[in-house]
Amino acid sequence: MHLLPDLTPNTELALYCATILGLALVIARGSMAWHRHRIAVRHQYPDTWSDADIRILEQIRIAIGLALAMTWGFLLIAAPQMPSNAPFGLRPALALIFVLLLTGAWLGLVMPSVWKTTIVGRMKFRNAVGAVVMVWTILLGSTLFFIAKSAFSTAERPVHVIGTFA
Repeated sequence: MHLLPDLTPNTELALYCATILGLALVIARGSMAWHRHRIAVRHQYPDTWSDADIRILEQIRIAIGLALAMTWGFLLIAAPQMPSNAPFGLRPALALIFVLLLTGAWLGLVMPSVWKTTIVGRMKFRNAVGAVVMVWTILLGSTLFFIAKSAFSTAERPVHVIGTFA
């Protein structure tokens, strides 16, 4: 593991606060989703969407959840390889915060709600699904790229030259 300069106290505090806020978001949305599932609140979709359309959207939400779970696994595998600052690494902390935010957004996506009143609910089904898939592909893809680039990049690792040069 490559060591980088120590983090400033302000940076440490900001990362701690952002991580706590991300965890709070996930816990709040997770508990709301669990409560709504437990009391059997149903999604309310626009009237123009057919049952087949709704099943497709549900499958897309499940696929996004699986991709998010794989992103969590990739982060757990890659985090020890990332360069580290003292007391913890900036890049692993940023990746953790972003994956926490994505998890909170996904929980909001699967939480039973009134889809009629959202921006997605006002769109035609094909446009809505295209927008959801495009946004999540960009978010998950950029997160995975950041994690991979941070963990396996040699560009920022210094080359140590030993010897005497004239």
